[in-house]
Amino acid sequence: MLKVAVVGVLVILLFCSTGIAPSAASTGWTIVSQREILLEAVPDEPPYVFSLSPDGTWFLSASGVCRDQECSLCLYRLEDASKAGCYEPEIESKGLAFLDSKSIAWSPDGKRLVFVVLDGFKYKLWLLDATEGQLSLLLTSDGSLGAVWSPDGKELAVGTNFPDGSTIAVAPPEALAEAQPIAQLEGWLRGLEWASTNELFYGLLTSDEKTFQIWKAAVDGSSPPELIWSFSDSPDL
Repeated sequence: MLKVAVVGVLVILLFCSTGIAPSAASTGWTIVSQREILLEAVPDEPPYVFSLSPDGTWFLSASGVCRDQECSLCLYRLEDASKAGCYEPEIESKGLAFLDSKSIAWSPDGKRLVFVVLDGFKYKLWLLDATEGQLSLLLTSDGSLGAVWSPDGKELAVGTNFPDGSTIAVAPPEALAEAQPIAQLEGWLRGLEWASTNELFYGLLTSDEKTFQIWKAAVDGSSPPELIWSFSDSPDL
């Protein structure tokens, strides 16, 4: 088992007239609820991975580094600070594997989440069903992966970066492994969002690495992709 350090974390929910805020530093904020959770699956050293479901029901803790072919994620219910369960994606590499904290994407209803683990030289997209307590492997790729949910939570858009370009595929989670790309891109994806208008917005670093662009495309292919912004003067591209 992964070496576990039990750590106390204070989770504070803050409200004001405009909604939930990340900090109580400003005047006018009132703490209306707080929970102290004893976290498992947290190693002695960073990086740590934490994530909160969009509906505030679930709190995820995990290690960013998987050692000895073991990796663990734990879910907690914020309502009563109880542990729902811990889950271990299967790791094949005998070296280090990494859980990409930026890849975590919750479904709109907060019941499911996807995340990417770099396992050796393979990128693996995993799905964790928080309500059912089930973990399943959706996709394995040679290229780096990133996924976003459709507004209705029924499909995923997955962007993959390969050395010679990028692709975007759209399908229900269980059908991703067989899905064909809806877009072949000359460049590398830098961000992907699925809007309520059923359009995908994505950032693209051009293949010459000199220009950053933002595009939008209809998911159903009813219209060709449209370039809406381009920038080529930044030294950070």
